[in-house]
Amino acid sequence: MCYYLLPPEKQEYTRYQVAKQLKKLQTQQTSKSRYSERRQYEEIKVLNSIKDKLRKNKALITKADKGSSIIIVYQNEYEQKVLDFISNNGVEDLNSNITTKFQKRPQKHHK
Repeated sequence: MCYYLLPPEKQEYTRYQVAKQLKKLQTQQTSKSRYSERRQYEEIKVLNSIKDKLRKNKALITKADKGSSIIIVYQNEYEQKVLDFISNNGVEDLNSNITTKFQKRPQKHHK
């Protein structure tokens, strides 16, 4: 520090004030860190609780059909909706992966 550039009668007082402020900042940082760790621990606890409840009730979280919201649905209902979609929309099972065929085509629209 440059407190030695001050007049001698103010040096000790200034050194004391600087040390006091540094200690105060250190205490604030420590308490923020403890709060952050505690909050993170609580959030992890809540997430684990949600995962356990979903697992026990055989449910899952998925994006809703419309909008940007999410929903909780039972796995058997979700699987049934997928099967209904497949049968109602003429989806066919292919013996090979045709995506490589489309990926090799020149991409006219990407210019």
